[in-house]
Amino acid sequence: MPTDDSHSDYSYQDEFTSYQPTHPTGRSDATPSRWPVHPQWDPEHDGPFPAPPHQRGGEKRKARWRPKCSVKVRERLHRVMTQKLWLAGRDRVGPLCEKFGVLGNTGNLYNLVVDQSPRCDCPDWLNGYVCKHLLFVFIKVLGVSPKLPWYFQKALLSTEVENIFSTAPEAPVVPTSALVRSIYADVKSQSKASGDLASRRKPIGEEDDCPICYDKLLSEPAQDLMFCDKVCGNSWHAECHHKYAKHLNLQGKNMICVYCRSDLKMPVSRVAGTRITGDGRINLAAAVGIPYMYSGPYVPPHNNFLLHSVSLSGLS
Repeated sequence: MPTDDSHSDYSYQDEFTSYQPTHPTGRSDATPSRWPVHPQWDPEHDGPFPAPPHQRGGEKRKARWRPKCSVKVRERLHRVMTQKLWLAGRDRVGPLCEKFGVLGNTGNLYNLVVDQSPRCDCPDWLNGYVCKHLLFVFIKVLGVSPKLPWYFQKALLSTEVENIFSTAPEAPVVPTSALVRSIYADVKSQSKASGDLASRRKPIGEEDDCPICYDKLLSEPAQDLMFCDKVCGNSWHAECHHKYAKHLNLQGKNMICVYCRSDLKMPVSRVAGTRITGDGRINLAAAVGIPYMYSGPYVPPHNNFLLHSVSLSGLS
């Protein structure tokens, strides 16, 4: 079981590895497909991490031990190094639990919990991946070394969580502007008063169809869904929503729910510059001055990495 003085059990060899840009692969156990991550942050290891020895009667890990950092985690680590993310809030709610608010590069606000089961409410994590927001919190905020195997695990032991918190800096290592923090505090106070918008969504079954394209709603787990937050709570594909909205716009009509015909104009939060997206997500892009950014599928660069100039500093 690793303790404060046992980091050497998971040490890397201090050697530089050449990087060859490659095309992505869908297999998490594929042969070393390298992403252009700066050597300081490279999780590649010359062999798998051995699982900590289990003591009879001791705590059991809630998920399978991951001996290696997968290709997909390396892809997301590259996003952490090349995309701007901001820490909006951090609350210690127990000796082994902290909650975080992270502002994504498109302005969406995500809520994370770090305890024995680290988790995020973003679509990527809900689809079963270790998302870039968790990697950002582990490595940039909590200061977990990429030479340790904790940041890509789906579950941690109590001693591992305690070790992470005990060695983490008291103040966030990523400077965040007072504007982001104040807006996050206002939004969080409103959320407690108004309740969670996403709770208005009706449960989605495996046999439910999109009312626009008539394909199964859950046929593609990674596909975003939107829903009627006004009246009925029914869902449909986000891509279909955009095509439907464009069609209505060309006819000079407002966007309405396909089911109940209620107006689906995006509501504006009482906090100036914030809005609620169609999937119930709080977006602060306009409030903090984040310009429009492409939010489609991730396309990594295939040239030499330019990470020395990457800055994850807060907004000025």
